Amino acid sequence: MEKVKTNLEAKISIFLTKDDKIDLIDRMDVLKVELIDRINKVKTDLIVWIVGVSVLQYILLMVTRKFF
Repeated sequence: MEKVKTNLEAKISIFLTKDDKIDLIDRMDVLKVELIDRINKVKTDLIVWIVGVSVLQYILLMVTRKFF
């Protein structure tokens, strides 16, 4: 992401050629795909944590009922 910003800032003083625009769009697409992959991984991790905590809460509930 930083590389794209740096290249854009370097070329902002001159007009972008058609090849530069195509290259910039290609890089943005790659970064977009990477961002979507990271978001999906975080969603999966969050679901796993929520399910894990729910299971632990249920087990704790059963254990406390057993002793009281």
